[in-house]
Amino acid sequence: MRMLHELALAVHSVLIFGHSLGAIYNFKRKNYWQTAIHFAAGGYDVWAANNHLKEIRKEVSHERNKSQPDRIALARNVELLRPLQTEDDYQRAYG
Repeated sequence: MRMLHELALAVHSVLIFGHSLGAIYNFKRKNYWQTAIHFAAGGYDVWAANNHLKEIRKEVSHERNKSQPDRIALARNVELLRPLQTEDDYQRAYG
């Protein structure tokens, strides 16, 4: 699904650019009705692109959470994760 959202984001981005050019062109030609239509369509594309970006970020965060080790297990073994700083620490760890 992520690739589909990335493709849709790219398409909406191109449409935003196209509608912006259309709005500028029609505004210079004093065709205000068409300018308003281009702004409305561009606004929809901004909204849609934002939704696709949210979905991509959600999927990326889910992928990251799956790949990270269990934090509860790490918290239980915090003594094993601490670096050995003194000779006494070394003797306790390796006897």
